Amino acid sequence: MIFDYDDYNDDYYTLGLPKKKLEELLGTLTGCEACNSTYDREDDRNYFYEPDENFESLLDDIGFTDAQKETIYNNIKCPNCHCDLDGFSQVTINEYYKEEKSHKNYIEKIASNAETKIKNFYDYIIKYPYLGCNHKVGKQIIKNIETLEKISIDNKIFYRAREPKNSEIFTCNHMLPPSPEMVPISEGRFNHYGQSHWYLGDSIEICGAECTHRKNCMLWFQKITIKKADNIMDLTQDYIHYYYNPLDTKMYEIPITLAALLLSGILQQEQTVKGYWKPEYFVTRFIADVCKTKGINGILYPSSLYPAGKNLVIFDINKIDFEFEAKPELKEYIYKTPADQTEVAVF
Repeated sequence: MIFDYDDYNDDYYTLGLPKKKLEELLGTLTGCEACNSTYDREDDRNYFYEPDENFESLLDDIGFTDAQKETIYNNIKCPNCHCDLDGFSQVTINEYYKEEKSHKNYIEKIASNAETKIKNFYDYIIKYPYLGCNHKVGKQIIKNIETLEKISIDNKIFYRAREPKNSEIFTCNHMLPPSPEMVPISEGRFNHYGQSHWYLGDSIEICGAECTHRKNCMLWFQKITIKKADNIMDLTQDYIHYYYNPLDTKMYEIPITLAALLLSGILQQEQTVKGYWKPEYFVTRFIADVCKTKGINGILYPSSLYPAGKNLVIFDINKIDFEFEAKPELKEYIYKTPADQTEVAVF
């Protein structure tokens, strides 16, 4: 979850602490040893689900003075269990805070410049789903697809998740893209009705979040090695490295295609994830169609449900080299925010 300063206790505004540093503290601090530890009876010790460190060290890293630290010890409590904290307290932190904050700021700058254009295109393509190329923004997307970063994926691990069907035991074949000759394929983020694409994630957590829309349940998970996938369009949050230049005051004037994908996540939040009418996917499906005409084999893209992860859609698995790692496993999936996730805590 991206931090929002206004979500916190108004009393903290009156402490006289630097607002930006206080914001970073409240966005980073997630708990303490009293509430986030689990007793391990095997080796008789406690361990944390999240990265942990000394509270005073955290305050030093943020840049608080000794006087400001005393104010914090006397007033700010654990956000999870509300117990008192001192310099020696072991605390748990959101290691993704700075990344999420940078991501949010970047999206806001993009939105201030491009959201009106994308919203106009969004409204148009809902009325005329097959005529996106007639719109000004649609023409821009077609023109600048080739300017975006293309990558090759070599020997990278991805995962696929599927919900169980009764008592059926899933095999590796169940984790392949569905056949339109055997089952109805609904519209997805990058596929039209009846089109069979392969949707993967770079972690179990992101696959679970995408598959269930953050609901806790049992899921089949398959580990997959993408041995070779060429000509993949990279639209992940790594776009910061491709397009972000802190010395360039116009850094948010990125290609309209990238803006369309990123902002479609914002527009999507007001849409339902159930039912057959999915207008939130019209823009992204248009982008996928354009990619296919340019010979692009897939898209690596950020998740609107799990910002810390990356999704991968492959248009045609016959054009890539991959292998399954063992058989699918049926696991209990419990949704946690990125800060809560470690391999030991997922299941």
